[in-house]
Amino acid sequence: MGKITCNVVRDLIPLYVDDVLSNDSKEIVENHIAECEGCKKYYSQLKDGATLTAERSRHDQKIIKSIRKEIRRKRNIAVGVAVIIVTLIAVVALFSTVDAMKQDMVSGEFSDKTGASAEVVELHNKEIELKKQIKALDNDNITNIRLDMACNANDNSINEACIYIVSKADIEDAEMKSRIREIAAQCLEIETTNIEVIYGVAE
Repeated sequence: MGKITCNVVRDLIPLYVDDVLSNDSKEIVENHIAECEGCKKYYSQLKDGATLTAERSRHDQKIIKSIRKEIRRKRNIAVGVAVIIVTLIAVVALFSTVDAMKQDMVSGEFSDKTGASAEVVELHNKEIELKKQIKALDNDNITNIRLDMACNANDNSINEACIYIVSKADIEDAEMKSRIREIAAQCLEIETTNIEVIYGVAE
């Protein structure tokens, strides 16, 4: 077999760096660069360049992952803030509507029980009984109960109710909400689907 020229070896060196040559071809390259300083230098430069490229690629991947992670974090924060804002707007709107409807039913604040109409007295008694039963569910944690009701202007019957509960600790769970709705439905004589229960933790 004739002597392998530098040009042929240099054509093989990139494949050697990528480790895709056969064993025979690898041996040819290794024997040649062991004797030829020029090809050996060329191999070193090519190998260093491949290593640098691989390192840059790994570094770039880390940067891309970091950017994607930051984008997801900011997107989640934005979604969370939007949900909170929408919820607060809905709660404020609900309270405003209920208060307005309640004021339409009762002209003036309930301050003199003996001078109030029979319907208002009955409504007030229902509210007291409802709060008493809800308080009994968790007397140690529940610190305040607010009840807002929307009533029919024609017969003063209750259409909807919103119950806002403030507690020392977070006691919100589906079972507790369901129990409160059942109690409210019995006291106020309305369907559980028309009752909203909202929790808050006292600071």
